[in-house]
Amino acid sequence: MESDQSSVPVFMVTTGSNVEKLDAIQQEGVSAILDKPSEPSEVKRLIEISLSAY
Repeated sequence: MESDQSSVPVFMVTTGSNVEKLDAIQQEGVSAILDKPSEPSEVKRLIEISLSAY
């Protein structure tokens, strides 16, 4: 099965607080970075935003 989708959204869940390191990770193509613990509504919102791009 072929897909028209050119990329896959990648979400990172972290307890990290090093802003410089998290910025570098996001520059590498992570779609979103979530802090632990995350609210389910926040995860749902990010998924909906990512899906609407396709």
